[in-house]
Amino acid sequence: MKLGLDVGYGSTKFAAAGVDGSHHAQAFPSLARPADTNESFGTAGHDVLLVEADGAAYCVGREIEVGNEDCLGQLGPQFPYSPEYLSLARGAFYYAYRMTGETTVTELAVGLPVSGYRLVDRRDAPGVAESGAPHLCP
Repeated sequence: MKLGLDVGYGSTKFAAAGVDGSHHAQAFPSLARPADTNESFGTAGHDVLLVEADGAAYCVGREIEVGNEDCLGQLGPQFPYSPEYLSLARGAFYYAYRMTGETTVTELAVGLPVSGYRLVDRRDAPGVAESGAPHLCP
């Protein structure tokens, strides 16, 4: 499948194209809650996934129920490097698999967390003086 993925600060979005020509798109809240081991998943119509990231289990999905106290700190500048971010990306991969039935990603496009970058006008950088184009620096 071909997959486009963007884990954003508000929602995680993806679009998948299957080898059969089918197209699918979906979004779910960019909220990852630490999993409660007593919780049941996929029952009572809840579309919530249990995802592992960095040795911890997280709940993600279209019908995630998270109180404000559970997700404080997820949206800081380190969010793209967090296990919550990874769990959201893994959740999107699973949703794409569920929609297409395909386990192989042949092409992947990923949205960059541009809020973590700043535009720097470095006219002294090699090659920039000739093109006049600024570049992104982390």
